[in-house]
Amino acid sequence: MMKIISSECIVSFLASLGIMLFVALFLFSILLKSEKFENLLFAATPVAIEETSERYLVSHSVRSYFFSNPPLPDTLFTERERKHLGDVKALFKFIEMGTAIGFVASVIALLAVRKKNTTAEVMRRAGAYGFLTVALGGGAAALFFDQAFFGLHTLIFSNDVWQLDPAKHALIRAYPEGFFYLFFTAYVSMLAAVYGALWFAARRRRAA
Repeated sequence: MMKIISSECIVSFLASLGIMLFVALFLFSILLKSEKFENLLFAATPVAIEETSERYLVSHSVRSYFFSNPPLPDTLFTERERKHLGDVKALFKFIEMGTAIGFVASVIALLAVRKKNTTAEVMRRAGAYGFLTVALGGGAAALFFDQAFFGLHTLIFSNDVWQLDPAKHALIRAYPEGFFYLFFTAYVSMLAAVYGALWFAARRRRAA
């Protein structure tokens, strides 16, 4: 009896983590691919008038490269920028793969604990774990964004080509650090709201 209970608890815990991961990656992917969301961030982080047309040209080239796969124009980007964008594209593909894996793992785990109360409890925990993680981790990262931004890039990338100079590189002129700060804070806020809604809905379903 103890082994059955222990196994169910482990599966439920893993299911909660899988759902939490899937929600985070899925929302990130949606925002990443949303041109409207990017334009809102552009409006909130204006550049000099003479750089406006360059910004939208950079944005179009980057989005096409990420999602349609044409090569980056070497007349617009230096070799350093093209190398960094290649690294970022590989990272985004990894995130897409992680999203798919998280979805499949969540479905399998939920099927394994498909009793009504257990399923609701798994969803409730996913919402609670996710909300606490975002509130604590996301809040700390927002307060110390410069340090978090530098640390994350150092951790993810094995080179330093992400360190760009606005005087030389159109990419960083189009996407200054303020853009990424607003993207992060908007993402964290939306993610916290989704996790909170998940927790509330699961709690009501469990009580029904």
